[in-house]
Amino acid sequence: MFKRILFSLFTGMLFGILLASAPDAQAQEGPCFGYCKEQTLKDGCVSYFAGCELRYDENGMFDGFTCFYVNTCVTKPNIT
Repeated sequence: MFKRILFSLFTGMLFGILLASAPDAQAQEGPCFGYCKEQTLKDGCVSYFAGCELRYDENGMFDGFTCFYVNTCVTKPNIT
């Protein structure tokens, strides 16, 4: 009985350590592994990072990326 309790305790601690050390998909360093900027400034409008797409070829090698941003400025229509 004592051996079962110790074994259960040991396996529970091991499982907890492995679960805590597992990498989280959302906790990567920077937007899309550092390929995209947090924000951009273009024509006086600030755009904030909204997501990205990483592309891989048929062999699983990195092929490219596309960054997506949300714009905070309202574009003014050109009235002539």
